[in-house]
Amino acid sequence: MDRTKPRINHTVQVQLSFAARSGYYLAKWVDSLGSHTRRLGRKDKISKADAVVAAALLEAKLHKSPGADPRPRASIGSHCKGRYWTMRWRDDAGWHRRNLGSSSQMTREQALEVCRKLELEIARTLRAAPRPGDDITLSGFVRRYLEQRKTAVGSATYVIDKWLGEYLIRFFDHDPPITELTRSDAADWRTALAKGETHVDNALHTDPPAEATVCKYCRAVRKMFNTAVDEGLIEANPFAKLRGTPRRLNKSWEYITQEQLRAILDACPDQAWRCLFALARFAGLRRGECLSLRWQDVDWAGNKLLVNAQCEYVTTKHRPRVTPIETAKNPTGLTAVLRDAFEAAQDGATLVCPFTWSFFNHRKGAGIVASAGVQSYAKIFHTLRKNWEMDLAASYPQYVVAEWAGHSIEVSAMHYLRVPAELYAPPPPAEKLQTSEVPPTPTAAAVN
Repeated sequence: MDRTKPRINHTVQVQLSFAARSGYYLAKWVDSLGSHTRRLGRKDKISKADAVVAAALLEAKLHKSPGADPRPRASIGSHCKGRYWTMRWRDDAGWHRRNLGSSSQMTREQALEVCRKLELEIARTLRAAPRPGDDITLSGFVRRYLEQRKTAVGSATYVIDKWLGEYLIRFFDHDPPITELTRSDAADWRTALAKGETHVDNALHTDPPAEATVCKYCRAVRKMFNTAVDEGLIEANPFAKLRGTPRRLNKSWEYITQEQLRAILDACPDQAWRCLFALARFAGLRRGECLSLRWQDVDWAGNKLLVNAQCEYVTTKHRPRVTPIETAKNPTGLTAVLRDAFEAAQDGATLVCPFTWSFFNHRKGAGIVASAGVQSYAKIFHTLRKNWEMDLAASYPQYVVAEWAGHSIEVSAMHYLRVPAELYAPPPPAEKLQTSEVPPTPTAAAVN
């Protein structure tokens, strides 16, 4: 299936004219949207040569991006308590300011005319100097970005960036310069991504991706092109307005009680599986954190677990933190589970859950849950982590729970917390008064 994006060839000719009645130089052109007219300046304020330059710049800009203004938009304002007129504008180098004159010797209209002349001078300079990103194609920028990210992020994040590059190159298969990408192109790319049209292998992805997956890649592409803005390759990020948060968050995860978890622990075939389920439900560890936890990271005397103690790189999810084994307000019995596993461990064992990623089988974990008589649920271990945080959020301040969980308060509120069902229980019925217990009528003195 050919998914080549059609490119529209905009041929616009700008004609310069002079309106004798108003005294303005005018730029007129016709495109697919109709005829347009724009004032360039008064005859007594700008020369005809300046008007010709402004019309040429407008025509060049319209050929590249219809409807855009080729000049850097400047504004004036007062400075030093209104004693000076100042001009502010922005280009590739950032924000700039220039004094136009004293407010006592120049009116606002005169300051605006000086501002428009300076806009034309700045436009000439910008036209003479090409932008650095004009010679960088999308595929070249993606390869350069992936080389930078290879040693700066973890393997899982790098895989997301790599797939993102494939999705971008597949959609923009004409390989345009990154300076030619517009917000309209970015919106079309997101639409194609949501429909599954950018997948490299459609045989493996028969269904469109979930909204959370689309938002994940939108956040990644915004970060990618923010680096191009920071490096001065483009003026603005065309993907900056893409929505990166799902409109409706799914908070319908299952709640596994401690009694159900103990039934799951009894159904586990060995101590490794018992520790894996117990650490996820009673300590809130991620699955990878459970598999990398060592016995030397368990502080029995201090009632602490040192999580991610040997991580090679620090990210938002992989960073060292300390979490309690058990809390005073929420005793779980995790200490006893870890003690039993430690006593049963072989001499020289280092890992609390002696699994390897190649040996770990997620289906076996689902089978353990089923054999315990507990209804199956999605995301077996991540759901247990959410249950642990919901329990602690009812007893401890949220900043403490977020620190123990290893993420921010915003992430907790958005993805880990919901209102418990028991809080919606109606109050107990009020006791009816007996006929012999009718309250006495208040006296006049009591009323007063």
